[in-house]
Amino acid sequence: TVKLENYHTGWFMSNATLTVTRSFPRILKALSRNSSKTFPQTISYTAKLHIYHGPVALAYNIKHQKQLFWGQGVAVGTLALNDADALPIFKQLQGIEQPASLFAVFSMSGKATVMSAHSGMRYVNVNKGLIVNIGRAQSSLYLSKSSDQINGSMTLDSVNITSKKGQVDLSPINIDFNLKRNADVLWYGNYSFTLPKLVVSSGDQTLLTLNKLAINTHTNIDNDLFAGNMGMTIDNITAMKYQINQVKLDMDFKGYHVPALLDLIKAKKANSFSTDKDARRNQQLDMLVDVLKGASIVLNTFQANTPIGPVKLSGHVDLPDSLSLPKAGKADDRLSGLGKQVLLHGELTLPLPAKQVNPAGLAMGPGPVMPAGTKPYNSGTMMLNMIIQSAYQKGYFAKVGDRLAAVLDLKDGEA
Repeated sequence: TVKLENYHTGWFMSNATLTVTRSFPRILKALSRNSSKTFPQTISYTAKLHIYHGPVALAYNIKHQKQLFWGQGVAVGTLALNDADALPIFKQLQGIEQPASLFAVFSMSGKATVMSAHSGMRYVNVNKGLIVNIGRAQSSLYLSKSSDQINGSMTLDSVNITSKKGQVDLSPINIDFNLKRNADVLWYGNYSFTLPKLVVSSGDQTLLTLNKLAINTHTNIDNDLFAGNMGMTIDNITAMKYQINQVKLDMDFKGYHVPALLDLIKAKKANSFSTDKDARRNQQLDMLVDVLKGASIVLNTFQANTPIGPVKLSGHVDLPDSLSLPKAGKADDRLSGLGKQVLLHGELTLPLPAKQVNPAGLAMGPGPVMPAGTKPYNSGTMMLNMIIQSAYQKGYFAKVGDRLAAVLDLKDGEA
């Protein structure tokens, strides 16, 4: 919520102070999970704005490239957290007390463009030996007149996480979104996340490197059903001496009942569930069943070029329209009944392993014979090759052309 605290009108420029209130961020609760401190329901910020509007619908702001904004007003200012020292968690977040800069353009129709930047912050937990450095953060938001449509972007220049066991470096993180809101609760639309590089290391040793991660999600609502598609690509992953290239994931999810989903979201926001843990989980399960009736997840493809060759996986999970759970019992016992109603189909294809030749010269495995003494794989991939050969010999895979294929079907809890 936004509350106007004071407003002073001028001929060319006006000043305004606003209080922005939101629910207490879950990430701060997670960082303070070992604290006995009771968290407030909300957190508030103060926005101080200088609004350049001119005597006519023409705004001019020399601070921002001397731009002229016809039919619009321009505001510059700061957004600062209130009571930054009120909770122990804020003392661990160095830099959170520093205000973010704001730049906004308001049209006469009520639409707004808001840009902000923060110099970054540092989280320190001495007991856990954990330090998180977040570089400069920038964001841009484009709001509709009714605030039920929003699109924009956010960039974190860098994130570094250091612990007693090692460190993780991410740079930079980019997020883009174009979303609409249903019933003031459920957001849907387009969302993308890109991460050029992630490195996990311990001392001087690099344990994992991931290059060019991209995630794109599209969701929509049609006839009170929520559906969408998610795609993911990774250029390459290197773990120790092994490399996986050209990872691709494409999946659809559909059939989620929007009215039931809205009820679940509103109940969680209103904190209307029982304080008893098992009773609360049972209440959430009952509402979740109404959301999932007839829903399905379709894995169109998951593929990757691995050290043993191309691997592909596809399949789908379907829930019946008659989905139900026992009316009484513990939440975990009731949830186990869900698996008996799931319909699952999966298909996995692997490259045909090369036959290995043992010292006696006897060929092993389904693939082409390799000359005696040939070592086509290192020790790790050799072990994986042997596992695939064993699975083939036990009948889990069938030879289809130059590939091995396996099909899994699960119905009524049985394969």
